[in-house]
Amino acid sequence: MAISTTSNATRTTTLSNGVEMPILALGSAPLATRDDDTSHFNPLDSFNGFLPEQSYQSLNSALEMNNADETPIHIDTALYYRTHPHIRLVLGNALATGRKKRSDVFLTTKIFHPNFGDSFGTEDLGHCMPSFHNEMTYDDVYRFVYRQFQQSLHEVGVGYFDLTLLHWPGHPDTDEARNSEQRLAAWNVLEDCYSKGWTRAIGVSNFSEHHLEQLQIMNEAKKKENNNSSVVIRPHVNQIEASVFLQHRDILDYCRQSNIVVAAYSPLGRGVLRVTSNETVRRIATKYDIDAGKVAIKYLYQKGYGCVVFWTTKPERVRSNHEILVENCVLDDEDMTALDGLNRSDGTGTWGLLSPYVIK
Repeated sequence: MAISTTSNATRTTTLSNGVEMPILALGSAPLATRDDDTSHFNPLDSFNGFLPEQSYQSLNSALEMNNADETPIHIDTALYYRTHPHIRLVLGNALATGRKKRSDVFLTTKIFHPNFGDSFGTEDLGHCMPSFHNEMTYDDVYRFVYRQFQQSLHEVGVGYFDLTLLHWPGHPDTDEARNSEQRLAAWNVLEDCYSKGWTRAIGVSNFSEHHLEQLQIMNEAKKKENNNSSVVIRPHVNQIEASVFLQHRDILDYCRQSNIVVAAYSPLGRGVLRVTSNETVRRIATKYDIDAGKVAIKYLYQKGYGCVVFWTTKPERVRSNHEILVENCVLDDEDMTALDGLNRSDGTGTWGLLSPYVIK
């Protein structure tokens, strides 16, 4: 079954505050670990960390593309990834030469990453929470996360972000009372930055439906207690790991009912899960005459995910994935049901990250 292209394909999703977010984003998390399976660009068996230099070509390829119907190119990053300076360089060059305007690019970043033993050497840079995070009060966390936000603006070299997310809801070894207070403090930072126009939208990442509900209740209670007349803002976006193997139906349903757009990252399992080698995915790809990766991404869109974030070091893959935005291809009900059946509820659907449900 051959597919056609159309200029009427949906390229953005509207957030609850009216901001139009492009539905496809190039990620910039060049992680390499000791396990060969988790990265195809691991230069040394002993290396464990990020390789931000791997992001230059893919970022440049994304910014070289024409903005179809003036839809911005969506770049997803995080303070923790160490790629802010690389985006600054590539984007700065595009702006300096007149190839792009700031409005041609939709920038998403993330702050408030837990300290997982500082295995990537990020604590001294302020890229993750301090090792003494359990001793931090609400005010301590607020000041720390506020500095992270300002640091992020400085590192990328822009005056505002289009979307800023809290990277994680907390630390898995921290009790619920402390985690909930700290994520409230971090969220209040984003609300304040949003009110100043420093970010056009705000959201969270890796949050379960419990985290979202609790945040809303605590935020309302704190502002009432302090006689704070500012508006309680519900997250505009929740970005979670999702693929045909990890479908997170409960989180997706809750967010849709709450008018929160859900974005999916690692749609191909970062190569570890070999999503594109799955027999069902490959069969459907053959049927529609598209590559298996596009099937996996199309599935998430049709299930209700408002954005998909992919990572690649290959410029040709950047261009190929963006073809999805103009391809008139819809998976039929039979194929969607077959892909529904690939969901893994035994914990093997992730390429190695924590489940949102293990964080209190």
